[in-house]
Amino acid sequence: MLLFFGRMARLGNRFLRFLGALITVFLSVSCIYILYDASYFRSTTYLSRDLMAYAPKEDDLTGLDALYAMNEDIRFWLEIDGTDISFPVVQGMDDLYYAYRDIYRQSNLAGSIYLSSQNRMNDIYLCVYGHHLENGGRFGDLDKFEDEGFLLEHQTGTITTLDKVYDLHIFACVITDAYNSMVYDVSSRTENNIGELETFIENNAVGYIDISTLPYDQIIAMSTCSDAITNGRTVLFATLTERQEAEEKAAARLSDQEAGDAARRIAEYHDEVSLRRWSVLNLLTLLLGAYLILPIGSIRKKYRFPVSLRKVFGRKRKIRFPLRRLCILEVLILCCMAVLFIYAENLSDPITIVDTWTPYFLLGLGILITVDIFGFSSFRFRRT
Repeated sequence: MLLFFGRMARLGNRFLRFLGALITVFLSVSCIYILYDASYFRSTTYLSRDLMAYAPKEDDLTGLDALYAMNEDIRFWLEIDGTDISFPVVQGMDDLYYAYRDIYRQSNLAGSIYLSSQNRMNDIYLCVYGHHLENGGRFGDLDKFEDEGFLLEHQTGTITTLDKVYDLHIFACVITDAYNSMVYDVSSRTENNIGELETFIENNAVGYIDISTLPYDQIIAMSTCSDAITNGRTVLFATLTERQEAEEKAAARLSDQEAGDAARRIAEYHDEVSLRRWSVLNLLTLLLGAYLILPIGSIRKKYRFPVSLRKVFGRKRKIRFPLRRLCILEVLILCCMAVLFIYAENLSDPITIVDTWTPYFLLGLGILITVDIFGFSSFRFRRT
């Protein structure tokens, strides 16, 4: 009976050690994923270099045609001089659609910069939304305008539509809450009552520049989250003035076929990038393979080699078992798995569970386990 309980205690001890090792591996992989996820989120808060190539330029407005051919929800390109705000602006069926989608309509926690669903481009008052990100992405730079000195030094910007170009003249920054109907009830703003909005802005702005003498065509509000108050919002206001010479540049637009070809190139690049994944299961098999060959504390005792197999197969057997050769074989297999992981996986890509290389990693791990079980565990390991 004592012998039975002794064996059960040893088995329980081994199980707890093995369980602790698995928990350690799981926590390590979880930490790696959390760090990766945070890094990937930060990397997607700004536009890719390839997409920025389609940003409208002063002498070339054709890039917006290609973007519109890819996504007809794109309304214009917004740029504020002296900041990182330079994004295509989309408009969804409601004000939540693009809050957590990118311009490709793919899920993205950073969302897009989007125009209120209540607006039409010829409205006297436009309202644009975007998330405030700590790294300055999206509308993360808007809170800088709460400093009146910064506002005075950064008053200009540009809005480029498919057929027009507008000059932005930033004149005020207001901190309010998300329920302020004066700011967010855009459908009620008309040419007859736009003066009420101007008065509200002048009375509540943390920074203000008088625009009473400036002619303008429209007013635009750029809104993002603020932690100054509960459900707070930082809203930047600017006037829009149409450039007359933009009509001449609009004549040199891309043809429908050229715009379609450019849109396909953008979509193909995005599809290629979106299909890239690295497999967490491949990383897990690599870590388990490393665990199998490394003497981690008292858990792994495989390096305490017996002199021979006489105690296993009897004294008449004098064949020495090549344990060290098996260790070398395991190391070679693990090195092959590591080289394959470096070659096949890119940790800067999004994560997935399995990919096309997973069977090879599972095969390598299976070989390691087979060698470990039948090569080492067929007899007891102890000091000789």
